[in-house]
Amino acid sequence: MSGRHDPGRLRDAVRLRRRGLRHAVLHERVPFAILALGPTSAVDNLEATRAQLDRTLAKLPWLESVAAEMFVGKYDPAKLHLADRLVAKFPASPLHGLGAHNDRDWAAIGAWADGLPRALSLRR
Repeated sequence: MSGRHDPGRLRDAVRLRRRGLRHAVLHERVPFAILALGPTSAVDNLEATRAQLDRTLAKLPWLESVAAEMFVGKYDPAKLHLADRLVAKFPASPLHGLGAHNDRDWAAIGAWADGLPRALSLRR
């Protein structure tokens, strides 16, 4: 199964920009970081999925984070919405027959998070 970044997930950031100067000024003053969960399996191509995220962020030049990283996520078919459950039933779907698993690398996520206070200028 190939991981895919959904550009629609940046909807809130786009709304922030569209709300006007007051929010744009706030964005310029408040540093933030982006943690994205990409492919649901460690065997998927994280680099390709990260490249999709980078291309999406490049289309939003006003959205400048101090840090952005993508990690492998998890998959739980029991938590899928109806439409996703229906898609997973098709044999051609990459989700067909895929069992629940959690491939998140908590050590890597923790190491990235440990560097955020410095990146966000919250401590020396």
